[in-house]
Amino acid sequence: MWLLVAGAVLYVLTFLALYPRTTAIVDEDAYLTEAYLFRTGRLSYEGSPIPAPHMTVESGGRLASKYPPGNSLFLLPFTLFGWRAVFVSGLLLGLAGIVLIAAGLLGLAYGGFSYTKETHDTKIGPLELSLKDKGRVNIPIWAGVAAVGAGAVLLIVPWRARR
Repeated sequence: MWLLVAGAVLYVLTFLALYPRTTAIVDEDAYLTEAYLFRTGRLSYEGSPIPAPHMTVESGGRLASKYPPGNSLFLLPFTLFGWRAVFVSGLLLGLAGIVLIAAGLLGLAYGGFSYTKETHDTKIGPLELSLKDKGRVNIPIWAGVAAVGAGAVLLIVPWRARR
């Protein structure tokens, strides 16, 4: 477990050290432009050299992105903090991947977890009685495998998309 925590800390430090100062490729610019359009409630905009013309579709003098809206919709909340904050989404995806992998591995290793719930307290004069109910939540093997797989996807897909 400590290895996963150390990996997450190293991931955050590396991300902060290599934090992007500007958009690096035209695709990033197209997604950012579309996210800002969505934030203003629009789907298209008047002519502009950014993003590049081959990334847009023109209709009636207005431009719209050729990209599907999914990535831009994911980036939308981050635009509230400025365009540089959008890059934090990659960090959050990486950390979510690490958490899912850790949770999946713990689920596979232990098969579930136990908890104790206080269900009843009674006080009769100087005597105090409390009833504690113990329970167990079983985690199916398929859920552990799915969590590890989803975590791996969150870690691998953003890095493969950058190549």
